[in-house]
Amino acid sequence: MPMTEIAFNTIGLILDIIGATLLFTHGPPPGVLSKEAGTVILWGIENRDHEQRKIDQHILIGRLAICLVVVGFVLQLIAPALASN
Repeated sequence: MPMTEIAFNTIGLILDIIGATLLFTHGPPPGVLSKEAGTVILWGIENRDHEQRKIDQHILIGRLAICLVVVGFVLQLIAPALASN
């Protein structure tokens, strides 16, 4: 097993674990909550800007988590191709 295959598998696994942990702790990015929906939901709350930042951060972390999982899987998928070369 070449070193590059091991490296790609290991890095892919680490990214998958980080992404899955972020998804578990923060959840997937809600498709319902956008900036407009968040503003409507939070209408009348005195701390609207702070709450909107929290929603935006939640969406960003959820998207980052999904990207990490996808990149991790891609790295693991191309690792065997590196071994055959």
